[in-house]
Amino acid sequence: MDVFFTSESLDESSFEEEKRYFVDAYVLSYDNQAKKDRFFPQQLVINAQKLDFENELHMKRLDLLKNFFKVENDEVFHLQWVVNIFRGADEIEFTEEELTESQKEMIALGLNTLDDFKPKGGLLGENREENRLLKPILKKFNDSNDFTEGAATSTYEIEDLTYIPQQIQNSTPPVEKEEPKVTEEEKENAFDELFA
Repeated sequence: MDVFFTSESLDESSFEEEKRYFVDAYVLSYDNQAKKDRFFPQQLVINAQKLDFENELHMKRLDLLKNFFKVENDEVFHLQWVVNIFRGADEIEFTEEELTESQKEMIALGLNTLDDFKPKGGLLGENREENRLLKPILKKFNDSNDFTEGAATSTYEIEDLTYIPQQIQNSTPPVEKEEPKVTEEEKENAFDELFA
């Protein structure tokens, strides 16, 4: 993915809580309504949930990825990345915080262990859709796209990144539709379909 960003793109504020760095970046794509290439906002993620924070190599890798977004001046930078499109839920660590008071008491009295209460298949967090940055592509593609040292300064200005969605003009006001009345039998059938 071709990623465009500025010195303000890296958001480190929620790292302690979520173990993720968020990058508010842009991708260049063709806009059918405007009939031209435009920048579209794209939130990217450096996911550190699986890292061992005591492992020096893990921490060096995390710092390396984060530092590609630490740029000094107010220009638009460009770097290509290998991205994992993630849709689903991450497995989270099962701890005593997940237990009920009765389960905690059973462990305290030596009748069970924490493993006895772990759900089969692991404990899953909330569903997410994320574009996770894996690693930059540090290659030279042509004279204007030399990423061998990291992010390159692009020819775009910060003002070029402003995204304003095109509004579709409708000359006639929307017609209000009368909602059909739903019978009790239809309500029951609809509820059953949720679990089908």
